[in-house]
This record gives sequence, C-alpha cells and structure tokens, in this order.
Amino acid sequence: MKSFDEKPLIVLEMANNHMGDVSHGKALISALAEVVRPHRATFDFAVKYQFRQLDTFIHPDYRGGDLKFVKRFEETFLTDAQWDDLIGHGRDQGFLLIITPFDEPSVKRALSYDVDVLKIASCSLADWPLLEVVAKANKEIIFSTAGANLGSIDNMVAFFSNRSVK
Repeated sequence: MKSFDEKPLIVLEMANNHMGDVSHGKALISALAEVVRPHRATFDFAVKYQFRQLDTFIHPDYRGGDLKFVKRFEETFLTDAQWDDLIGHGRDQGFLLIITPFDEPSVKRALSYDVDVLKIASCSLADWPLLEVVAKANKEIIFSTAGANLGSIDNMVAFFSNRSVK
C-alpha cells in the first residue's frame, strides 16, 4: 500500500469536471500534468474522481428531471470503457488515483482500478454500510470534514482506527 508519509499529497479534483466528455477530461489531466511537473520531487499528486451507480443512486421518480445534481450526474455519465480511458490517461501522466465511492458497488468498482486511496465524502460520514465496505478494502482512507462536526470526525477516526485502517 502506498504511504504518504514521505511527501505531502495534493489532490486534484476531477469529479464531474470532465463534463461527460473523455477528450475534455484527458485534456484537463494533461494540463494538470504540465502544471505539477516541476513539483513532483516535493509532492505526490493524485486525480480524484467520483463513482456512483446511477441506476440505484438516483430514485426512479427523479431520473430525467431537472433537479440540479441529478441532471448533472446523468449528463456526465461515463461508460466503463470511457472510465478505463480517462483513468488510464491519468495513470499514464503519473497521477495517483483517488476515488470517492458514493455507494457500496462503487467501492468494488474503484478497487478494480487498483485505486491508491478511497475518499469518503462528508455527506457519507454516517453511511455505515458504505463505510463497512470501505474499511474492508484495505486501502488508505481520506474523509472530508467539510460538512462534519467534531463528533462525526471523532466517530470516523474511531471507526477506522478500530479496524486498523490508515
């Protein structure tokens, strides 16, 4: 397992910024690779993506509607082959891979890419079924504290520490 104790890790967020267009996403990754090139001796760099199983993540009553986030998730959907291409390009450019899974099947999918780090979104800090699957993945974990209170942060540290997950 990769350890980030030697160099600080800088996470570059892709999320849905590929806009559902692999060529656009690859161009962004290539541009990021140029920007970070002079700093690779000092820092580790990762590109972070988000995985959701849309067929189960979005309730059927809301599919195809105009709700902001549902619409964005649907418009930026990528096939497995497109993900292979985009993630492969990031690896070819020397980036580590971080994936935020929003559901349990997405953890398995992230592991199929030999993800370096799994990231838990702040909105998932109490999603215990997801957290159990993540804990069993044997990967380093980052979790967002953006929407968390101190109690939630303490719960996450205790949860992963009790499972010997870094």
